[in-house]
Amino acid sequence: MAIKYLSIVFIILSIVSCYDRKEGCLDILAANYDVTSDDGCADCCTYPMLRLKISQMAGDSLFRLSDTLINDLGQSYKIEDVRFYLSDFSLFQDEANLRIRENIMNENNSVNIPNDMKIVRGTDIEIEIGTIRSYGAFDSLTFNFGLSSIITENIFVNLPTNHVLQKNSMLKDTLNRLAQFTMRFKRIFPIKDTVAQTIYVTQRPDFPRIRRDTTITTVKGSPIIFPIKTDYAVLFKNIDMNLTTDTLSKLIVKNLNKMIIVK
Repeated sequence: MAIKYLSIVFIILSIVSCYDRKEGCLDILAANYDVTSDDGCADCCTYPMLRLKISQMAGDSLFRLSDTLINDLGQSYKIEDVRFYLSDFSLFQDEANLRIRENIMNENNSVNIPNDMKIVRGTDIEIEIGTIRSYGAFDSLTFNFGLSSIITENIFVNLPTNHVLQKNSMLKDTLNRLAQFTMRFKRIFPIKDTVAQTIYVTQRPDFPRIRRDTTITTVKGSPIIFPIKTDYAVLFKNIDMNLTTDTLSKLIVKNLNKMIIVK
C-alpha cells in the first residue's frame, strides 16, 4: 500500500511540476482580459481608443480646401489650409472624470500630464486622442481649444519623432514661435490675392472649455467615438476682408469660439 501511495503522490507531483503558468491580462476593464491567466503581464492589456469624429463644414455645406466661400458682406475667398490644436480631454462616466492613459513628462519629471494634445487639419474626419480604461455609457466630453500654459511653458522629453510638440511637427508662426491656430487663404473679391495670406494665432484664445453633452455607449474593447463639427465659414463673419492681415488675425480670434460646434 505504501508503495502504491508513493506512486500516486509521485504522479501528482509530476503533473503539477509540468504545469506551465499562463501569463495574460488580468485587468477586467481591458479588452483582452483573460480570466484563465495565472499571472499578470507587463503592458499586454489593450484598452478602447477615444476618438473624435469630425464633420468639416462651411455653413451648411461640407468643407473642402480651396472651395470658394462668401462671407456675410458678400466678399469671396478660399481657405487653402487650416490647422489648430485641441488638448486636455476629459471623458465623464457617472460623474467620474476619466483621462487618457498615455502620459508625457518634462525634463526634470516635475510635470506629468496626459498625452492628448492633437492637431486638427481641415481635411481630418477622425482623430485618435488616446486610450481609456473603461467602457459602457459615457455622459459627456470636454476639451480645450489650443494648448495650456503648462504645455507651452515646459519642454517634454522622450516624445515620438512625429509628436505634435516636436519642432518639426508643431504649428509655428513666421518667427518660429508655437502657434495655436494657423490658416492660409486667398481673397478673391473685393481684393484678389496673387499670393496666399496666412493667419497665425500664437496666444491661446480666452474662452471656456468646449463641452459635448451626449451619451455614448460602448461594449468592452470598442472605440469611444464622440462627434463634433467645425464651421470655417464663421471665421470671416462680420469681417471686412479689405483689412490688413494683422488686423484680420486679431478679428478672427474673436470668432474662433464659434468654429467648433458640439450641439
